[in-house]
Parts: sequence; C-alpha cells; structure tokens
Amino acid sequence: MGPAPIGAEDELFVAAEKMLEFQDYPQALEAYRAYVNQYPDRPMAPAALMKIGKINSILGNYVESRRVYHRLISEYPWSSFNPDARVEILFTLYQEGAYSAVIEQASDVLRSLDSAQHIFRTYALVGDAYLALGSPADAFKYYVEARQIASEEEQEAITQKIKASIAQLDS
Repeated sequence: MGPAPIGAEDELFVAAEKMLEFQDYPQALEAYRAYVNQYPDRPMAPAALMKIGKINSILGNYVESRRVYHRLISEYPWSSFNPDARVEILFTLYQEGAYSAVIEQASDVLRSLDSAQHIFRTYALVGDAYLALGSPADAFKYYVEARQIASEEEQEAITQKIKASIAQLDS
C-alpha cells in the first residue's frame, strides 16, 4: 500500500488551508467541516478538527472550540494532535475567565503531555490563571517551573511574567 493518490479530499483540505491563510475564516471553517464530514477516516481528519477548533477560538467561539477539541480527543485517541487539543481546551477556559477550571483541569492535562513545549504552555496558563485570581505566589511557582523548560524564544516572555508576579507579591 503506497500513499493514496491525491484525490478530491486532499484538494478540499488544501483549499481549506488556503482560505485559512487568507484569514477567510467562515469559508475555511466550511471547507474543514466538509472535509471531516466526508472523509473522517483520512489521515488529515484530526488536523482538520484541530483547525476548526483554532478558528473557533480566534472568532471567540470558545464553547464550540472546546466541543471540537473534545471530539478530536475521543474520536482520534491516537492522534498526535491530542496534546495540542488538551492545552487548547485550557486556553479557551482561560479566555472565558474560567480561571479555577484551568487550574483544576491542568493536572490531568499535564499527566498526558510529554513535550516541553506543551508542558511550558500549560504551566504558563496555570500561572496566568493564578495571577488573574489574585494569587501571585502560586503564579510565581508555575512561572518558575515554566522557565526551567522554556525554549530560548519563550525565555523573555516568561521572565516578564515572573517579574509581574513578584510585583504583585510586593504590593
């Protein structure tokens, strides 16, 4: 079994990607949804769900976004996108101001992660949630954990967050 020939389904996915690139979110959503509905067994189906979740998040449709991420996790448990989906669920909760939910669900999410990038983002989100709840000491702890595994690009931003949490501790 070699790679399947490029068919209509691949063209549909490529079209969706183009629309996303041009930030034509309604059209991109429609194309990704059509792809998932028509070709749920194709290898790119989880990627399409991931994009549907992301676009909904960009548009502020956090409930819909979470629903799609949960679908991805339950229908494609083997997918390499699952860690992304789990972290994105926390992000949508944070965006909605559900800070306690971010903190409560993070430990479960962390148990399923193994990449430094995902763990970093989760620690940073938990820190942000604690800061938003007015617990700078807890925020500081998570930011320091995050900094230990931060990539070079992430160092500066997380250092700023550490400084912000210290500033709130002082006050």
